[in-house]
Amino acid sequence: MMLLYIRFICTTKVYNWRSYGFNH
Repeated sequence: MMLLYIRFICTTKVYNWRSYGFNH
């Protein structure tokens, strides 16, 4: 349960970083 939550946050961060990179 905790591991799944951490994995979700990591995936969201990577997705945000990619979107930020593509936008800029």
